[in-house]
Amino acid sequence: MKFIQPHRRSPGDTGLIPLINVILLMLIFFMLMGRLTPPEPLNVTPPTANTGRAPTEAPILLLIDAEGRMALDARPIEADALMGRIAALADPASQPVTIKADARLNVGSLRAVLTLLRQAGIARVDLMTVGRP
Repeated sequence: MKFIQPHRRSPGDTGLIPLINVILLMLIFFMLMGRLTPPEPLNVTPPTANTGRAPTEAPILLLIDAEGRMALDARPIEADALMGRIAALADPASQPVTIKADARLNVGSLRAVLTLLRQAGIARVDLMTVGRP
């Protein structure tokens, strides 16, 4: 009578291929479902521009939507509290404030915000735009 010997695995074959497959599938899932940056508190579509430059330093980011609502560093803020919050964040003479305003925002509202920033002692204000392709 002849017995069939079962196939024995070599000592180096531990079945790591299925484990690697599961890990890669989990990585793909989290890459697709996760967000790298938190969502902005306001829906803002900046205007387009033909020319521009990339920011050189980490600015204070002020978002202004089409209705004039504002958010400073991802937190909603009212116009009367803007001066105090900006003064508390950094040295106004050295750190710029970048405004990401919606393209549909009227000029009067933007001018009022610029006046508040000037009164707070901000030396430089940048307007964020989207470049044309």
